[in-house]
Amino acid sequence: MLKINEIFGAVQGEGLYIGKPTVFIRFSGCMLACGFCDTKYHRKGKEITVEDILDYICLNVAPSVTLTGGEPMVQNYEELLKLIDGVHELDKEVYMETNGVKFYEPIYRKLDFISISPKLQSSGNECGNYVDGLNAIMDNDCAALKLQLKFVVKTQKDFEEVKAIINMYADFETPIIIQPCASPKESLNGYAKKARKLLEMIQNDLELNKYNWRFLLQNHRIIYGKRRGV
Repeated sequence: MLKINEIFGAVQGEGLYIGKPTVFIRFSGCMLACGFCDTKYHRKGKEITVEDILDYICLNVAPSVTLTGGEPMVQNYEELLKLIDGVHELDKEVYMETNGVKFYEPIYRKLDFISISPKLQSSGNECGNYVDGLNAIMDNDCAALKLQLKFVVKTQKDFEEVKAIINMYADFETPIIIQPCASPKESLNGYAKKARKLLEMIQNDLELNKYNWRFLLQNHRIIYGKRRGV
C-alpha cells in the first residue's frame, strides 16, 4: 500500500519536460516543511494498493508517470519499486520529483528521470538538509543517472547557495533549472517582476554561466493559478 493524496493526468508544468503530458501521482507526507510549499494539502491522503494505482494509469494515454508529493521517498521503498516496475510493464516512463534528502539506490537506478530540488535557506528548513542525500548519489557512482537539479530561489542568499551546491555536485553538462519562488497570494505581475530580477542576476553572473542552466517558470501557476489537479 502507498499513501496517496491525488492522481491525475496533466501536462508537466516545470523543468526539462515542461509541456509534456504525464500522470501525476502525488504522495502524502514529507520530511521537510517548506514555508513556500504550494501543495500543503499533501498531508492528507489514503492508502491505495499498487494494483489500483496501475489500473488508473492504464486509463490514461500519457507516455509517462511522475511521482511527486509531498515527497515520494517517505513511502515504503519496496512498494515504490513494485509501482515503478508496474508502470514500466505498461510501457511508460517513470519520473520522480524529490527534495534529495533520502537516497535509495535501487529506486534511483530504476527511474527514467529524476528531478532533485534541494531546499535552500529561504525554505525554512535546516540549512544543508540535502547534503547527505547528494553525497550518497555521488558516493554510489550514480553519475550516469538522468537527472536535473532544480532550485527554487527567493533571495540573494539562496542564489549564493545554489552556486555553492552546483560547484560541489554538478558538472558542466548537468541540467540546472533555476525557478523564481512564487508566494501563494502573489499576483502574476508580482511573479513576473520577481522573475525578471532573478533572471538579470543569473545573466550577470560569470561563475554560473559556465554551467548548463535554464531559467524556467511554473507554467501551471501562470495558466491555472492555485487550482489543483492541473
